[in-house]
Amino acid sequence: MRSIALALALTLVVAFTVTACGKEAAPTNTAAGFTCPDKPTESFAKTRFVADIGLAVGTFHHWIYKPWKAGKLQKGANHRLWNVGKAAAAGALDAKLVSNAAKNVKADPALCSAIGEPLAKLGDMVSNLKSSVMTGDFGKLAEIETATSGITGLMASKGAAVTENYQG
Repeated sequence: MRSIALALALTLVVAFTVTACGKEAAPTNTAAGFTCPDKPTESFAKTRFVADIGLAVGTFHHWIYKPWKAGKLQKGANHRLWNVGKAAAAGALDAKLVSNAAKNVKADPALCSAIGEPLAKLGDMVSNLKSSVMTGDFGKLAEIETATSGITGLMASKGAAVTENYQG
């Protein structure tokens, strides 16, 4: 049992440190502390951003946030270890997807100025979540839920709405 908990803890550490990797400096134009390019640097950056953030929001809600709200990640819950394992795997995926989304935002000037700062804050929240989760405190998930709701609301106002269609 202790080795399983250690494996889950290590998975979470790896998952939440992935977002700290690959921070590259982009050219000029700053949107409230977030460096933006003057012209697009990658093709299909907007499309890839919407796909990455859509998957991240969906997996976060389904495998992390909703089980946490239902009490399935708390001590003493039935099948807690299984639910924590699924949440850890989803966390690893979400960390990578948020990192990819940030790279795509940095590659498009319009996207960067519109959503760069909120996405940078979300990335910081995910990075800082590691220490809370390692101590068993899942309370920071509500802050991440608020941040993801803000980003998806901002995306909807720009014409790129993210909807959750999974009914399982």
